[in-house]
Amino acid sequence: MILALDWPPDASLRILHTGGDKLHNFPHNLSFQVVNNYGPTETTVIATSGWPSSEDPEASQSPSIGRPIDNVQVYLLDQNLQPVPVSVPGELYVGGVALARGYLNQPDLTARCFIPHPFSTSPGARLYRTGDLARYLPDSRIEFLGRYDYQIKIRGHRN
Repeated sequence: MILALDWPPDASLRILHTGGDKLHNFPHNLSFQVVNNYGPTETTVIATSGWPSSEDPEASQSPSIGRPIDNVQVYLLDQNLQPVPVSVPGELYVGGVALARGYLNQPDLTARCFIPHPFSTSPGARLYRTGDLARYLPDSRIEFLGRYDYQIKIRGHRN
């Protein structure tokens, strides 16, 4: 997503929520607050949220996607489903109350993408495997890096 706004200074806009995957070319001289959100449809749209920081030198190129919202867990895991250290890329997994039950009439796809939660003691807890690549920043915010599996989305469908 590219944020390119030429908003009049007297506009009544106070907060702009963005969504999608990666916010590019973020300008810091806006007269309103920007909230950058991330979340696939399988997690009821928003899983993480954050305010791009003007103190972050990399934020103008690619602001973070923030931190998990309440009652949502986000994990960055390696191929063995183990957490990756700060700054190391890993696949993004999401769990919590916002997680969908699965894909309608697609049990094989559901089993492949909604896996048993390896860190939960709650019966039936699951994680959604997003296919997105991200890394933790030193302050625990998450930087979206792109797709793990190189799929693209066309008209709402991944190919």
